[in-house]
Amino acid sequence: MNNYIKILILIILPFTVSSAYSQLNKYNFEEYKFDSQESLEGAKEDVLSVANLLLKQPITEKEELRYEAGFFLNDWMKNIDNYSFGTGNLKNLFDEKIELMIISMASQIKYCLENKKNNSYEIESRLGIWKIITEYIENPKNKVKLTKKLKSLIKAKNENKLAEFLDANE
Repeated sequence: MNNYIKILILIILPFTVSSAYSQLNKYNFEEYKFDSQESLEGAKEDVLSVANLLLKQPITEKEELRYEAGFFLNDWMKNIDNYSFGTGNLKNLFDEKIELMIISMASQIKYCLENKKNNSYEIESRLGIWKIITEYIENPKNKVKLTKKLKSLIKAKNENKLAEFLDANE
């Protein structure tokens, strides 16, 4: 039975990842004009959908499309008035890797929009966002190269010491 389940997962997994990318392909990011708060508010559903799709895919796949999606998220985040986004000093954990910065943006959007929070700096929001980021990073299917810093982050999350880790590293 266990072998049957493993084989089934191996067959289905590539279609799931492929499906997430094909869904991401449906967005024509250049068509979004974030020139007013109404256009930014109107794009919330699409922004959240793009964030969720990015969090379902390995960082090594469809690099150009991921970058386009990242620029789309960044443009929305920096222009929306009633939200405050940012990783603070913890972006150093990413070693300037754009792929992980995109995951950070997607995680902030996912957490804040799904939990109706508009400040990613509040402690509750920070913990929720960093849990999403850490779960993404520690999942081997996402193919994130684990640095010493990232391993420390994962260890802190798994030992329920994420708040202490965040405080000590900011």
